[in-house]
Amino acid sequence: MPIFHTAGDLECMHQVCHRSLEAAGVTRNDICAVTFGYHLFIAGLFYQGQLETYGAKVIPVGPGETDRAVDIINRHGVTVLVANPSFALKLGSSGMNRIKILFAGGEPLTSVSGYKDRIRQALGRDLVIIDSYSMSECIPIARNCAMETGLHIMDEFVYAEIIDPETGKNLENGRMGELVLTHIKKEAQPLLRYRTGDLAELVETPCNCGRHVTMPRGISGRTGEMLKVKGVKLYPSQIKTIINEHGTGTGFRLTIRSEKGVDRLILTLEDIPGARPKLKNLRHALRKATLLNFDEIAFRGHLEEGPMVSDERDVLSSTL
Repeated sequence: MPIFHTAGDLECMHQVCHRSLEAAGVTRNDICAVTFGYHLFIAGLFYQGQLETYGAKVIPVGPGETDRAVDIINRHGVTVLVANPSFALKLGSSGMNRIKILFAGGEPLTSVSGYKDRIRQALGRDLVIIDSYSMSECIPIARNCAMETGLHIMDEFVYAEIIDPETGKNLENGRMGELVLTHIKKEAQPLLRYRTGDLAELVETPCNCGRHVTMPRGISGRTGEMLKVKGVKLYPSQIKTIINEHGTGTGFRLTIRSEKGVDRLILTLEDIPGARPKLKNLRHALRKATLLNFDEIAFRGHLEEGPMVSDERDVLSSTL
């Protein structure tokens, strides 16, 4: 389905983003390279427009062709890069000169523990990384500032809510649920309580940049992954985020069994160095985030590739 914008919409969208460009440290003297696509894909044109109207110089590099992109970036002294996180890493390992600001999007970043550190190792320790979240139907939605406390909702343009994906009822701040968006300023195709299908949590904490509504972990997953365990809604992406935050690895296996009609949760983690002493804190964090007690948390030397979740309850019930 086509997405429509009036000239007034585009001007408003650009003005909203100018605030985040200024907060990130972009100046009129910066030379910016946009590596997103431009053909039937709004991201490239959107960044081109907001940077140009802000007054910066912009090179529409486009996607792919790593060597060509590195040559253009180095030859013209690019200081601001707009790219997918993975492509930024690839450019950094292919001889790209150091830049000062990266505007990233299109892939999970804030929700992946250690990802920003990897990017800074490749592109420079002092790199300012601005993660963003948008979709074709609604752009812009959220970006982090240089304080990196999470992705701030651009609340002069869009109103965000978190609902229970099953009941549709609003959830209090800090609870994981489905992100729902309503346009505040939109002339063409305004959205009214649009269900994104994305999982997030919202908190209200004043930031030095002036914004206060934040998704501290960005987008954590999709509503379709929800499981009902012990009468509680469980999202496997929550487990992954908490494991990452506690430095207990990145891989896990969750097994759900039913014993005498009672659900049992068994979590298996990779036995990486330093993980075992963190088990008590990890168990507490899992309980706090999911409202569930994990019956067993075990370590295994190596986790083979495969599904992260094994729900054995249906298998067992079908054989009875």
